[in-house]
Amino acid sequence: MKLDELLRTLAEDEQRPLLNFRMQLAATLACAALISCVLLVLMAGVRPDLPGALLSWQVQVKFGFAISLLLSAYYGCVQAARPDSEGSFRALLVAPTLLLAAVAVELATTPSRDWGAAGLGSHPGLCVVVVPLLSALPLVAIMATLRRSAPVSPARAGAMAGLVCGALGALIYMLRCTDDAPLFVAVWYAAAIAIVTLIGLLAGRSALRW
Repeated sequence: MKLDELLRTLAEDEQRPLLNFRMQLAATLACAALISCVLLVLMAGVRPDLPGALLSWQVQVKFGFAISLLLSAYYGCVQAARPDSEGSFRALLVAPTLLLAAVAVELATTPSRDWGAAGLGSHPGLCVVVVPLLSALPLVAIMATLRRSAPVSPARAGAMAGLVCGALGALIYMLRCTDDAPLFVAVWYAAAIAIVTLIGLLAGRSALRW
């Protein structure tokens, strides 16, 4: 986008652009998430013990981590997409703080000989494959939406988009995954989300340049 075109667009839509962009971004993310969720259910199904599992503190922490990261990353993505962005990204600390606190509790209440098993889970490699796959469609969709914005830093906006989609992919996969230990989430889910974030950063450097 040319600079003069950007300035003209901002001048014409001075009262409406941020609200419209937030609505477009949320709608795009919701539609892509629904498709990814349907694909997961059709291909692998939902864990059969999900209703009962939600009563476990470990599962609650797992879902709480993904949801809080998704919400804070979405807010950060909106801020990073603005041409005048100087927003704070401190809200991103909520999710990792929650997870680290849960890990500390697990380490304190679990014999040290069981730490390795808790961290490895039953299907560790599957997590770092499936989460990025479930994040792929949302990431493509959100990057297309972000191309209508004018971020100060395309790389940062791309990274935030990747973080949003990584958290979303993790949340969807949690409907199927039976590895609930905070140690597992801190290692494998975090690694999967980091992969999607890195992909978003690299894609944003070129795709979101203006």
